[in-house]
Amino acid sequence: MRVRPRQVLVLSALALGVSAAWAQESGLTISSSFSATQLFTDNRNLSATDPQAESITVLSPRVQISSRSGRVRGSLDYSLSGVIYGRNSSANSVQNALSAALNAEVIENHGYLDASASISRQSISALGLQGNRPDTVNANSTELRTFSLAPSLRGRLFGEVDIVARVASSISSSADNRVSDAVSHNGSLTVGNSRRALGWSLAATRSISDFEGGRRTTQDRLNAQVSYTPDPGLRFFVSAGTERNDVLTIDQRTYDTWGAGVSWQPTPRTQLSLQGERRYFGNSHSFSLSHRMRRSVVSYTDSRSVSESTSGAGFTLSVYELFFIQFASLEPDPVLRDVLVRNYLQAAGLDPNQRLTGGFLNTALTVQTSRNLSLAVQGQRNSLVISAFATDTRRADKVSTAQDDLSQVGVLRQHGLNVSLSHRLTPTSSVVLQASELRTRSSRGVPGNGLRSISASWASQIARRTSLSVTARHSQANGANEYKENTLSATFNISF
Repeated sequence: MRVRPRQVLVLSALALGVSAAWAQESGLTISSSFSATQLFTDNRNLSATDPQAESITVLSPRVQISSRSGRVRGSLDYSLSGVIYGRNSSANSVQNALSAALNAEVIENHGYLDASASISRQSISALGLQGNRPDTVNANSTELRTFSLAPSLRGRLFGEVDIVARVASSISSSADNRVSDAVSHNGSLTVGNSRRALGWSLAATRSISDFEGGRRTTQDRLNAQVSYTPDPGLRFFVSAGTERNDVLTIDQRTYDTWGAGVSWQPTPRTQLSLQGERRYFGNSHSFSLSHRMRRSVVSYTDSRSVSESTSGAGFTLSVYELFFIQFASLEPDPVLRDVLVRNYLQAAGLDPNQRLTGGFLNTALTVQTSRNLSLAVQGQRNSLVISAFATDTRRADKVSTAQDDLSQVGVLRQHGLNVSLSHRLTPTSSVVLQASELRTRSSRGVPGNGLRSISASWASQIARRTSLSVTARHSQANGANEYKENTLSATFNISF
């Protein structure tokens, strides 16, 4: 889409005006901002053979809405960016970014509604060209849109037996239709009593996954669980059941399942859980450990499970999520803590939405083994964030003939590492050093690739609602799609 600067400015004004009117009428907490970024690069096309210098202007209005009290809680963060190329106007584009979540108590103590939506840029293939460019420059990049809706009912029978009925639907699609849509529907009914030392539950579920580029599969499951809670911080459980599906075969087939697990919270600062289960695709497991100290927090997860998502990716906790956990001892109230964390990250020059991710788009059910490590350390003037992940993804659907990365390599292995160090120069300015690496391994003769990046940023609050930042970055890709790029950018941001 061809974009003119005047069009972006008009859209920006409209977005800010609508958001302000909405805030006044609804009583929600709302903030609006507008940023202008000027970026200079020595490799516009991310090419090893034909690097070209370019000036790129990005104009972005942004709206953030939140409600963290009452019966309706949620948040919305949306930005619209006009990307304007100085020499190559055919590469101009409009990009959307959205992160939204809603939790509503529709019927007091009984009816609930959960909803979420997101828009983000995603690599179509982990084996293709990696780099932050619109699809007009990098054909391996697309705008992925996801939406999910999950109503539920909860009640208690005879004052003893809890009952929960829940349905959930989700859809994901790419903006340019170069990647097929994926739709999933899930329904569950659970009855049981877990309020006693010896608890029990019985759950029946049905899951339907439909990949437009692949096929439709149905999974039915019945699972019984018995738990023992000797004290409030310790719980053991065992489970057994049966499931029937057509994932491994064309026709429906029945499988027995069994498993066990434990969860332990020795202190409010430490949480640990471990569970394993025998499923139709083999062994599944889930392990998580988090520990919060006075000025640091560490979180580690290790899991193997089936994924219905069209986006096969590893991911770590965002910078905001890490510091929200770490600040729990300073501010127990989640509403006040949200303000505290955002103010701290702004002063430190850290992006609250930054997280390390990798991935690709798939067209069938997958089995993913994922390990994620996140660490945040808060000092008097310094902050350190370390994130790392490693994933092993393969097809669960052995019948599907859909074409994607997994049809080429069988098993896709990725790992990534990100390190950010922030130093506060003054109460209103800071510098941030960041280094990251994302790598996809070669397999079955198909070459992998890697992308390394290092950057240095300076940011300052030059007025009450105005900030300025400057960033220098060097990136180097190797493997199947090699290139080098150096960029210098400056961003001016004003809040309303």
